[in-house]
Amino acid sequence: MKKMLLYLGLLIGTPALGHEPVIPLLQCRREAAEVFCEARFSHGPAVPSARYEVTDAQDKTLLSGVADRQGRLSFAPPAEAFHVLLWDARNVLAEVGWRDVKESR
Repeated sequence: MKKMLLYLGLLIGTPALGHEPVIPLLQCRREAAEVFCEARFSHGPAVPSARYEVTDAQDKTLLSGVADRQGRLSFAPPAEAFHVLLWDARNVLAEVGWRDVKESR
């Protein structure tokens, strides 16, 4: 009985292994004169009301705002190189560079 309680205690006290961390992921695409981005957590759900910034190559903020409840945002692309930075409610960062923004077909 003591052995079973010891094993039970070890099982309960051990953190779950095999679980991946939940991180925000950001995907952006270009359609005509707009860039559309969507933020989702690594396990699937949208990242609602995430704070975002679009910065230039020198990290100067060009625009900022809050994604909608479905984790979506859109903006007119800057003429120069840019990055889209997005923070979830825990302040975890996701980033997309201008080279990763693909043209929509």
